[in-house]
Amino acid sequence: MMKRLFSLVTIALCSILTTFAEQIKVPDIALARGSSAIVEILLRNERTNLVAFQMDLTLPEGIGIDKTGCKLSSRITDREQDLVIGKLESGVFRLTSTSMSLTPISGTEGALLILKLCSEDSFVKGQAVIGNICFATSGTERIIVDDVSFTINTKYKLTYMIDDKVYKDTVYEYGATIVPEPMPEGDYTSFEWVELPETMPAHDVTVHASYVTGITDISMKGKIIRIYSPNGKVLNKPQKGLNLVLMRDSTIRKIVVK
Repeated sequence: MMKRLFSLVTIALCSILTTFAEQIKVPDIALARGSSAIVEILLRNERTNLVAFQMDLTLPEGIGIDKTGCKLSSRITDREQDLVIGKLESGVFRLTSTSMSLTPISGTEGALLILKLCSEDSFVKGQAVIGNICFATSGTERIIVDDVSFTINTKYKLTYMIDDKVYKDTVYEYGATIVPEPMPEGDYTSFEWVELPETMPAHDVTVHASYVTGITDISMKGKIIRIYSPNGKVLNKPQKGLNLVLMRDSTIRKIVVK
């Protein structure tokens, strides 16, 4: 009862504070669709006698908190001190923590607490805001800290396919510029990734390679889409004898490999 009362008193006093040099920072994060990610809330402080804090976290729609993965950092040395995560009627998460023994937060820079955020499948990108931030010192001084925001983005998988087989999987954040994979080693007359987007869309992407090996006719380089055997089977490369070649202009040519 005394612990809860002390926390409530600390929170109430935060509304009359003055802004000082203490700062909260949060790095941007990215997570795979429908998964979770860890975010560190960082504190840079001048005072070394901070014993309690409160902050309100507003998350974008589609992002929630997994309380089982949330904790205070090692800067909190009071073993009896807890991180309390509540939810206001507005949907904002209120984070509070108080040292009943008035044990101060150690150090002057680094993570203060760790949160585990989880996303719904439909989430793409949004901004999170931490506001109403205040600290209390062991000397009853109350300190207000400026609001901060950070971006939450979603990662999507880009899969490269060659011979109807996976050549490589990679991950990009939504909206990130895609750097094409270089042409793999091999005797390629022509090679390109078909319909590779310039930036990552809000979904997983699979791209296929269009390539030719063993054809020395320079006029055909970069113009071939697919190679077939005479009975219509898709070939990874021209075979000896007759091959049917689908060109980019939608025409079909016959080539013979000796």
